[in-house]
Amino acid sequence: MKKYLYIAMMVVALLPLASCSENEPMEYAGQPALYFDNEDINYSFFYSEDGGDRSNVDITVHAMGPVADHDRTFTLYQKNVDETDAAQAGVHYVGFDTDEMKQAMVIPAGKSEVKLPIVLLKDNSLATQTVKLKIGVRPNENFGAGVVEKDSTVISFSSQAIKPANWKDWYYAFGASWGSVKMRFIIDVTGITNFDNVPNDSDYLIYLNGKLKSKLYEYNSTHDQPLQEVDGTLIEFENPYIWE
Repeated sequence: MKKYLYIAMMVVALLPLASCSENEPMEYAGQPALYFDNEDINYSFFYSEDGGDRSNVDITVHAMGPVADHDRTFTLYQKNVDETDAAQAGVHYVGFDTDEMKQAMVIPAGKSEVKLPIVLLKDNSLATQTVKLKIGVRPNENFGAGVVEKDSTVISFSSQAIKPANWKDWYYAFGASWGSVKMRFIIDVTGITNFDNVPNDSDYLIYLNGKLKSKLYEYNSTHDQPLQEVDGTLIEFENPYIWE
């Protein structure tokens, strides 16, 4: 009886250890592989601060498996070549088969991740269209393709003005109306090129609104025609919720 009681006690004592082992993350033991650790990207040269013909957009390439004590090259390729809105290598972006990109496609020794700059080119066609670059991993001697759900990433880009998704959150600064000419005027007057994060300071937003109104009045007073969109819509920064 004592023997069975002892065995039962040992089983109970070992249960927590077994549970811990089951909850511990398992190390990746397969062939080293790559996946993209970023969301799809939308980009416009319209908001470029330097106004140049090239712009770098970073993607995150992550290596599965143990790190290595030496640099490991990897290979990417364009997956959507045959699609109608596909970006063209050498026209819209620097191709992955160029020396410039080959030198950049490296997971450094001791690292499992790299921020890879994708070089976008400001072709004239981007003034009237948006193109897409869908990037995938091409297996080589160092890496295979990793997580299926993250085996590609997409960059959509153009030179056109893109209405920020959070435009309504800028209401106290810019008013409700939106247009490409208005957007350019805002950038030139305020210097703001990234509209992702709206300041929490409402007084600052109201200050921006006043500054834009002042500059708009100055422009309209010194030109034969008031500032307007291509279709003739007058630019304004009116905000009925701001007491003046």
